[in-house]
Amino acid sequence: MNITLTQLQYLTAVDTYRNFVKAAESCHVTQPTLSMQINKLEESLGVKLIDRSRLPVAPTQIGTEIIEQARIVLNEAHKVKQIIMDMKGEVKGVIKVGIIPTLAPYIAPLFATLLVKKYPEVNISIVEGIGSELVEMLKSEQIDCAMMSPPLDVQDDLHSSLLFYESFIAYTHPNSSYYLNKKLKIEDINPIDLWLLSENHCLRHQVMHFCRDITSNSNVRIEFESSSLDALIRMVDRNRGITILPELSAKDFSDKRKEKVREFIGKIPSREVRLYTHRAYSKKILTDALSKSVVEVLPESMRIKKDRMLPQ
Repeated sequence: MNITLTQLQYLTAVDTYRNFVKAAESCHVTQPTLSMQINKLEESLGVKLIDRSRLPVAPTQIGTEIIEQARIVLNEAHKVKQIIMDMKGEVKGVIKVGIIPTLAPYIAPLFATLLVKKYPEVNISIVEGIGSELVEMLKSEQIDCAMMSPPLDVQDDLHSSLLFYESFIAYTHPNSSYYLNKKLKIEDINPIDLWLLSENHCLRHQVMHFCRDITSNSNVRIEFESSSLDALIRMVDRNRGITILPELSAKDFSDKRKEKVREFIGKIPSREVRLYTHRAYSKKILTDALSKSVVEVLPESMRIKKDRMLPQ
């Protein structure tokens, strides 16, 4: 029985993309080359690993078990290289980072530039996606790590470390009563005035945790089908009301928009931002460099938990 790491890599790629062409592209080979190697692997093992009669293609029952083991083998093989780089203190290679939509446009331009400047041999690839999508991408190894905000439905095979805390701020219309107050309490917000993102966004659930009365008011306008914070801001500008935003999203506001921002007093509603990786992940030196770059571009106040109110 002759099995190569290359064959296992091609096999896991087919499982990830469920398409031979896309799998070949991800491995930087032609589709016939990839197919030929998987055929050789199946002949060597004496079993069918991929059901090609289905669209999209899918692993067979035995294929699913072998693919799971193949991922372990590939990861362990990668660890050998990583151990050597770690011993040499080398920070190089490609790191694929997933970031939730309410954070990606604001944090990525800050840390990415610093990371590649400090470490010229590092290449970074950033993918934007909602939490549930990024969790699945971590499990299937499409990304190396993900910046997300709990609470999340994650299993024991994912590990996380705290990056920073992010306060929430209010954005309101000049003709609303909220505008008259320089600072607000979270309990001052009437749910009927509040614009939120759609159901699949963690930011929506975090805000609803702080504004508990939303769930008990069936007449509240609480859903806006968009992943864009800018869309929420425009809804406030045109339709009055109020929305709650993460603080980084307001850093580049125009002076006119900054006039509509209100901070909260008392226990500040906030969220944690954590870096998630798979427990079997081996690129520790790269994720450490990433974490340090993120922390370096943010103020020290965003590392302090005191006087914050966090969703559970």
